[in-house]
Amino acid sequence: KEGCYQILLAHRKVFRKVYQQWGADMTLSGHLHGGIIGLPGIGGLITPQAVLFPKYAGGIYREGKHVGIVSRGLGTHTINIRLFNQPEVVSICLKRSENKK
Repeated sequence: KEGCYQILLAHRKVFRKVYQQWGADMTLSGHLHGGIIGLPGIGGLITPQAVLFPKYAGGIYREGKHVGIVSRGLGTHTINIRLFNQPEVVSICLKRSENKK
C-alpha cells in the first residue's frame, strides 16, 4: 500500500535484494543464529551451514532506505554451541516521523 511503511518478516536475510524489490522498507530475519561462534569486535565466525564470516549474522543493516534487522535468536543449530554469541530477543519500537502529515 503506497504511503505505508512495509515490514517483512522473513526467515533468511540472504534474499534481501528480492525483499527490497517486493517493496519491504524493513526486513526482520534470523536463520544464522549469530554465526554460532562470535568474535568480539568482528561478529559471527561460522554459520550452521559452514559459511565463514557471514555478513548478516546479527544486528542492524542499512542499504539505502532499506533497514534489515537480523536476530541471533535463542536456540542453536546442528551443533549445540554458542561461544561469544549471547542469545537474544529483539524488541523494536517504531515512531512516526514528525515530518509526516
